[in-house]
Amino acid sequence: MNDYANIKVMKILQNIFTNPFAIAAALVHWLIFVYCLIFEDTGIFSKSISFHQSNEVYQWLIYLNCLPLTIVETIGTILEKTIGMNLILNITLMGFALFIVNFQWLFVGYCFSKLFNLFESEEKGISLD
Repeated sequence: MNDYANIKVMKILQNIFTNPFAIAAALVHWLIFVYCLIFEDTGIFSKSISFHQSNEVYQWLIYLNCLPLTIVETIGTILEKTIGMNLILNITLMGFALFIVNFQWLFVGYCFSKLFNLFESEEKGISLD
């Protein structure tokens, strides 16, 4: 890749990580995740403090995070079959999972932000003269 393409990619990544709408989408995702851990039947915290026994939100969250979770599961399976899993590798894989899921929601928020800016720019370009 040439320098112009590298600069363009870095500018897009900077916009993804600093876009307020993208950050809001990622925060909403993590708030929903915390809700699922506390109130739904996920098997982590919810056994003793669950107010209801439905796990519909958790299932939707799994479906929406299917792509990054599949990537992490594939990498984890390959590493387990080849070199075996240890605590450090497991923690590193968990950190990668948090990063890739977070990046997915930042990217989704960034795309929605760009979509809204597209409509906004079309409205500004219309002249009533």
